[in-house]
Amino acid sequence: MFYQRFGFEVVEEMKTRYIMKKGQTYTGIVERVDFPNKGVVVIENVNEDGTSVKEQCIVKNTLPGQKVTFMVNKLRKGKAEGRLLE
Repeated sequence: MFYQRFGFEVVEEMKTRYIMKKGQTYTGIVERVDFPNKGVVVIENVNEDGTSVKEQCIVKNTLPGQKVTFMVNKLRKGKAEGRLLE
């Protein structure tokens, strides 16, 4: 291929696969607030092979230590965003 012809190495990127799905509701505890009014919620999910995976989601209008229920609105490669329900 083109890359091999000119001596470039082809490196496969390891993509972050979220177990969270858009539109589903989750419950978690806010660990920290990065920006005023944006809290980071960490959720522990179980992968298909049985290993536990910690995922982060940014939820607005939260305080550190607060137990929240939220719905996932947006999933991107490195981040997830959610909407506060309770």
